[in-house]
Amino acid sequence: MATGYVYQPLKTDKEEVRLLVFNKDVAGPGDRLTCSVKHASMYDALLPDFYAISYTWGDTTRRRTILIDGCHVSVPQNAEEALRRSLTHIFGGNSKRQDSLEPTTSGQSVKQEVKIWIDVICIDHSDVREKNEQLAMMRRIYSGAREVLIWLGQDDDMTAWDAIDSIDSVVDQCKSETDDLVNLRKSMWSAEASKLYARFSAGALPASCNLPALRNFYSSPWFTRLWVIQEAVLAKRAICFRGSSSIPLHNVALAAQWMWHRGHGKLTPDESTNAAHVIGIRNATEIWDCLETQYATPKLLGTMLAMAMEFETTNPLDKIYGLLGLLQPWFLRLDMYIVPDYSISRAELYTLATRAAIKDAGSLGVLGIACRAIGSRPDDDGDDLAMPSWVPRYDWTLNFSSGSPYPIRAPLQGACNGSPLRMRDGVAFPNVLTVQGVLVDEIRHERSFPLEAFRNGYKAAGAEIAKAWSLTSKPKPSQDAYGKALETAFAMTLCTGQNAALQDITHDQTFRRHYAAFYEACGDDGTTRLHSKSLGALPDEVVGNAQEYLKAVRQGVSNRKYFITATGRLGIGPKELCRSDKVCLIPGSTAPVVLRKEGGFWKFLGDAYVHGMMDGKFFCELEAHGRLEEKMQWFHIE
Repeated sequence: MATGYVYQPLKTDKEEVRLLVFNKDVAGPGDRLTCSVKHASMYDALLPDFYAISYTWGDTTRRRTILIDGCHVSVPQNAEEALRRSLTHIFGGNSKRQDSLEPTTSGQSVKQEVKIWIDVICIDHSDVREKNEQLAMMRRIYSGAREVLIWLGQDDDMTAWDAIDSIDSVVDQCKSETDDLVNLRKSMWSAEASKLYARFSAGALPASCNLPALRNFYSSPWFTRLWVIQEAVLAKRAICFRGSSSIPLHNVALAAQWMWHRGHGKLTPDESTNAAHVIGIRNATEIWDCLETQYATPKLLGTMLAMAMEFETTNPLDKIYGLLGLLQPWFLRLDMYIVPDYSISRAELYTLATRAAIKDAGSLGVLGIACRAIGSRPDDDGDDLAMPSWVPRYDWTLNFSSGSPYPIRAPLQGACNGSPLRMRDGVAFPNVLTVQGVLVDEIRHERSFPLEAFRNGYKAAGAEIAKAWSLTSKPKPSQDAYGKALETAFAMTLCTGQNAALQDITHDQTFRRHYAAFYEACGDDGTTRLHSKSLGALPDEVVGNAQEYLKAVRQGVSNRKYFITATGRLGIGPKELCRSDKVCLIPGSTAPVVLRKEGGFWKFLGDAYVHGMMDGKFFCELEAHGRLEEKMQWFHIE
């Protein structure tokens, strides 16, 4: 990075960092930035007055040169631009939103000298040990800085000012409609059977909003990077800069949350329903959730790990290390001390983090990610081939349109009636998850669905469903677990007991009309029809919508398999399942899981919907008849 510049060692026992020291007369436009380096302790009593910069490295082949202690140092162009814009702000330069920000000088005389921390220069990246030590200090650095200055990039299209005006309008609308944020959480979420579901509104954004400008603003690469979350969230005060404009991060994140709630995350001029979402808006909502825990839903460690999958990192290990500043309170509460160590494999790190998430939640909820994460493995090496089946690939992603199956949500307390997790310590065998549960059934028949069939109208979808029904109706009556209700059980199983909004449909009369309307829309193509006796008496005003059922089925079977068990139970499970795999109830998991015996261990395939087993009644019956404990066994999942 440097020509003639030599890093001096930092004193680890004093938690030292390097700070760049700039004088006011070297910040002019067009001049080469010139600074010196000072070592400073991060101990609270010695904490210096400094600023920290959050930005993306960008194209590292595009370089600029700055002078550090008289030495020419080549840095990424984006870093140099971030430094230059930050100095303009600190030394009192003009800005579109400068008047709305608290003066950095707090009424004192204009600063003549400032100290700045920026990772690409202040860390000796060629020294692995120092890099590990400095990354472990991210929480202290970003929380200790006077301000965190966020560089979103240049305003090449000259739309940043319009975007900021629009953001201000969205924030004003949000505050007006939520009693100054008092009712924000109630607006965003609805509770059903102790579960939270996102609530969306069809309300319009303010007429003054410039949608293309907003789209450009939130399309900054900064919103896609994982490291920026802790940099922004830990700050005492964070300000976003786009070109010569600036605005508090709080407003940027709140506006994103409100736009997502209102379904405007796509931000096309014509509000087209087919347009792709702006990833930056979705990711900014995650930043809002971390910034404002008062208004957001409570987060578990597993939730944070899942959130990391929404953002990008260059190194797969950074899916954990990139959030370490935020995750440390969870790890310390679990008596775990994790520091960045790039010599370990991702399998080792992901396994450690997953076990911590299980302990934190007291449940196996995080395992649901393991069967929903998708991604290619072009850079796989030996350590990834040893990834335990129950450990999620945090370097993959959760993307419904690209292949992630939708979540399976059980009603009430779930399939095990809220029974607590029974798990043995994994110290001796860290790659093995040892939990207690009940083996309840075995898969006998299975069938996949071509996804394109559910995108080509009712006829194509009905034909595929008819094939699954043919498989379902083959067993003899003695094998039928549902009796006369088999048709209804089949219809509910295909959508995993959920409507298009992923809400439970067990007692939803409207939804029962939806699937009746769907079967009528399919016509006489051999698809089973639901008769009035199957539906039961429904009010005349309940009107069915065939499209609602089609969407729910598409979500239910997407990248999953339909199966029938040895006792005739119907289910939807992971696409890897096959004949002889076992259906199990594991306390700590809200849904049944599918396991496969391989040698002396079990392989976790994923969670499943099993009709008649989701609400805990089956589990409770075992307990009521004194058969639960005798059926309990230890599963060693590798």
